[in-house]
Amino acid sequence: MARFRLHELLEEMPVGKRPSLLRLSQRTGLSYTTVHGIHTNRARRVDLDTLEALARELGCAPGELIGKGKRG
Repeated sequence: MARFRLHELLEEMPVGKRPSLLRLSQRTGLSYTTVHGIHTNRARRVDLDTLEALARELGCAPGELIGKGKRG
């Protein structure tokens, strides 16, 4: 099962350069609810434009925002 890696990518950033979820939503033009849903892995459907906007702001590739989930 796929999961989003936004939380991990933000944690890897230096504290002074790590945007808050609110700031990230403002800079990308995405709603806070969307960004929060991806951050907490509660979002179930995210379109490529959304991933591209986040990736552009974070300086990564859209595919880096998606990873494999843990087996339960």
